[in-house]
Amino acid sequence: MAKWQTGLFNVLKFLFLVLLFSTAIGKLLDIPGFADVIETYQFGLTGVVASVLGLSIALFELQLALYMLRKPLSWIIGMLLTVMHSGYTLLAIITLSRGIDIQNCGCFGVFLARPMKPMTIVEDLILTAMSAMYWYLSIQLSKAIKT
Repeated sequence: MAKWQTGLFNVLKFLFLVLLFSTAIGKLLDIPGFADVIETYQFGLTGVVASVLGLSIALFELQLALYMLRKPLSWIIGMLLTVMHSGYTLLAIITLSRGIDIQNCGCFGVFLARPMKPMTIVEDLILTAMSAMYWYLSIQLSKAIKT
């Protein structure tokens, strides 16, 4: 395995750890506020359902970050990152195509509020591609270690 691939993997791991911890903590600091953000997507998720979903998303992101610290070469992390960011991309596409004006995408809960715009889709696609690269590199590095 080339040194640049190992270096790229380490950069991606660092970036995803920072992203996952910051998004999870931002959401966990104000679950009721994050539930309000979820309601703005107008999927009929309100009240307790939005709160439970918000808590579940935040805990999933936190658990994924913790698992990444323990087992960074696990291909499962790459797969889950790719699925998660693909889902966020799809959510942005659906929301924007429905013409819903989202003033806070909710990436960091109620903190660092940013409106959802077409650029959000581009950002999510980039994160999906980075996730897929992490997934690929984790498999390649695991194989290199075993040989």
